[in-house]
Amino acid sequence: MGAQDRISLIVCAYNAGRDDIERLLDGVLALDARPEIVLIDDGSDVPLSEVLQGSAVPDHARVHRLGTNGGLFAARAAGVALATRDYVQFADADDVVEGGFYAALDAAPLETDIVGFRALTVHADGTVVPRGEPHPPHRLDGAPAILGAFLDFRYLFSVWNKLYRRDLLERQRAAIGSYPRLNHYEDLALNALAFGMADSFEHREIAGYRYVQHPDQMTAITGASALREMAGDLQTAYDLIERVFHDSLPEEERAAALRNLAAREVQSVMRLFTEIAGADTPDAILALPDDLPPRLATRRGFGAALLGERQAMNTLRDRLSDHRDRIDRLNAVMAHLRNHPTGDTASRPQSAEG
Repeated sequence: MGAQDRISLIVCAYNAGRDDIERLLDGVLALDARPEIVLIDDGSDVPLSEVLQGSAVPDHARVHRLGTNGGLFAARAAGVALATRDYVQFADADDVVEGGFYAALDAAPLETDIVGFRALTVHADGTVVPRGEPHPPHRLDGAPAILGAFLDFRYLFSVWNKLYRRDLLERQRAAIGSYPRLNHYEDLALNALAFGMADSFEHREIAGYRYVQHPDQMTAITGASALREMAGDLQTAYDLIERVFHDSLPEEERAAALRNLAAREVQSVMRLFTEIAGADTPDAILALPDDLPPRLATRRGFGAALLGERQAMNTLRDRLSDHRDRIDRLNAVMAHLRNHPTGDTASRPQSAEG
């Protein structure tokens, strides 16, 4: 039995085009043995089954339509409920899953709760670059070590460069209960909960997923309403993670998990304030809308102070770097004078004064 025989590939789509789905699955459908393919139509305007009429995709995939668009977080949970194989792999409808990935997985049996691997980014000009930092193959055991490594930015927060044991995600579904609608931070919520519940993790330095970067995919957002929506999703995600950690983690693991989560939340909030909302000064953070969700509104003062400290540290670092350069030039002059005591200046290095 190959790795693909143990994997359910779940693709959630909302108003996706036929060309996108076919490009995504082209390499997978060419395999003699392929993963189970589950397509979740998240309440598209035109049913995905109609979009795919005449395509080879429905012959090899189960297409399930949700009555309403409930967001990617809930759609993925619906896919997990329909999956039947040992492991779950997620894919976005406009990306590419490489068929050769499954053969590469066969180098060693799948054993851990989560298996991480590399992904590639395909830019608008066609260039392909590795996504994230390389890691030597390794394994982690024990929930505290696994969650700590994840929340410490050791691994990408995306879901499409990982395999998850289906029973791990089933336990996650039971712990969540009713899924909130999330248009943002759904990867963070799924992964934080999965890594918090996992007992084993393995990273394999193989690439098998191509994330397609589109020109209209921008990090920055514009408008107060868009900021409020994103901030609301951030609060919802962290509220959910905290609740599940409180309810499901053993007491001896809970405190460390919540500390790690709080440190990660600081990073998320600062990124929302500075990179996404574009508040690049402490005063700009304080000027963000008053009607942000409570969890974020109360952090504006802290965020402004933290940004001010960061900027002060960067200024100090730049000054120290300038002083080091001057010291290096002075040392070069002194070394030259020691080596040429007769006053020969023909090859004297440039002085510290330039």
